[in-house]
Amino acid sequence: MELQQLLRVRSAFAGRFDASGKYLVFVADLSGVPQAWAVGRAGWPELQVAPSDRAQTIYPGPRSGQLAVGADIGGNEHTQLLYVAEQGAKYTALTDDPAHIHKFGSFSPDGRQVSFAANPRTNRWFDIYLRDLESGATRCVLEHDSTNRAGPFSPDGRWLIVVRSFANSHQELWLVDPQGGEAPRLLMPGEPASYDSPEWIPDGRFIVCLSDAGREMAAPARIDVGSGELTYLVDRDEEVDEIALAPDGQQLAYALNRDGESEVVVRDLSAGKEVTVRELPPGALYAYWQRALAWDPTSSQLAISWTASRTGPNVFVWSRDNARTRQVTFAGGLNASLDELVEPEHVRFPTFDGREIPALFYPTRSTAQGAPCVVFVHGGPEGQYRPTFQPIVQYLVSAGFAVLAPNVRGSTGYGKSYTHLDDVRKRMDSVADLAHAVHWLRDTGRADPHRIAVYGGSYGGFMVLAALTTYPELWAAGVDLVGISNFVTFLENTGPWRRHLREAEYGSLENDREFLEEISPINKVERIRAPLLVIHGANDPRVPIGETEQMVARLRALGRTVEFLRLEDEGHHIAKLHNKLVAYPMAADFLKRHLLGESPVRS
Repeated sequence: MELQQLLRVRSAFAGRFDASGKYLVFVADLSGVPQAWAVGRAGWPELQVAPSDRAQTIYPGPRSGQLAVGADIGGNEHTQLLYVAEQGAKYTALTDDPAHIHKFGSFSPDGRQVSFAANPRTNRWFDIYLRDLESGATRCVLEHDSTNRAGPFSPDGRWLIVVRSFANSHQELWLVDPQGGEAPRLLMPGEPASYDSPEWIPDGRFIVCLSDAGREMAAPARIDVGSGELTYLVDRDEEVDEIALAPDGQQLAYALNRDGESEVVVRDLSAGKEVTVRELPPGALYAYWQRALAWDPTSSQLAISWTASRTGPNVFVWSRDNARTRQVTFAGGLNASLDELVEPEHVRFPTFDGREIPALFYPTRSTAQGAPCVVFVHGGPEGQYRPTFQPIVQYLVSAGFAVLAPNVRGSTGYGKSYTHLDDVRKRMDSVADLAHAVHWLRDTGRADPHRIAVYGGSYGGFMVLAALTTYPELWAAGVDLVGISNFVTFLENTGPWRRHLREAEYGSLENDREFLEEISPINKVERIRAPLLVIHGANDPRVPIGETEQMVARLRALGRTVEFLRLEDEGHHIAKLHNKLVAYPMAADFLKRHLLGESPVRS
């Protein structure tokens, strides 16, 4: 299949039910850029909100037709909030401050107010605000030097949950009085732990969230608001990576993570009975910018944003009445026969300390032994490669490459001990895992040891550069998308609101500067032997484009083979179809030239 066909496969995700229950709103790139759409019983998608650039998130309100949308410009992630009062109405701007970020929290129970987090006081920290939707009056209800995120209002509107983050795996839950009558109250003191996706039980006495407090694997938990006592509702050996509490407080949906594949389960909290959601293709939740599970107002239908190796992202709906699942959105691509795509094999390979590293392996369609291979590294670093729709991977397989996608130490989905194996001074142990991936490919005959490339984006881009500088003899080529080349300049220049969260993972400039300089690929650039392609969005707030520009300049000064694509209207992700149609074919062409010996494609 042609790569352009695969890239034209559209995505629909973040499915949410309107308060009326009559239609589903979602984000989709049907026009080539993500925007807010809706689909009703007739099944025909209708555009709801088309911001000047991309829509990121959508939040229906408690009144029919109410909708809040988060949107940014050129991938800069300086999110502004838009509001639609009723279906078919034009949107108005709730915020108009492009220099700062605004993260939607929730609607008040009566639909008259919204909460959000924003950083106008100082770019580094997020305070909590309330806005009256009728008068437009906005006031700050929590000012604190922290990364705060507004959660849901209590059913009576008396309290607002605030999630305070110190790292991806360390949060606190606070209760804030929207009227300011009482001081904010810390709900869960004690050991560092995650407290994700908090929701109120209808009587307001309990909060349900996803936590790993005192556990290796995260699981759904209930917290007594009065005492702070935490009780786990589900006891599973697998990681649970998303939950959704139904409005009636009786149904809890949760997603098990089984070596990257998702299994959605619905639990009746009163009876303790569980039902597994069937009729989904083997794959995983598609949680892009916001959660993938959402209930309808009657607690009888569950929207599931889903993707698979041979299925582009779409929204499915499970019905409690008949336990059946149906596909509701049909974002696809003309003439794209996705059933011809390859399902990956779950494998494990040994590494330097005796551990086995989980991975997905895509065998080439070619019958020849010793195929060229691409080691595909996920970002994060607290992320996980899962069996999801990956156009570039599927194209490479069809073009004669094998692909290995490892979940090296530091990946999520395998317990918090595994996630922390690469923290700070252990950073290069994860790069060593990549070297042992090459050894395994060589020893098992799955790849030609002289034709193995490494490909990754974001933190995966750092892994590409680190692999090329630490183990230069192993790699025939590298492709780096928006990668970190210098941890010192990265921490100095990344969005100030992100720095303390990243230092918790990588180390701080105050305490670990010498180590960060030691492991930065820019300081070992002369060791790179393999040709390198680098792609970066000019508006990237996470990994500023200076990370790529300094690497490209140094390689060119050394006379190394390096190609560079700068995308002027993108940020950390390639969101626009016209850019995808340039960047990914360029990456595929680069790999084919350097691993297959093919001549460059001339347009």
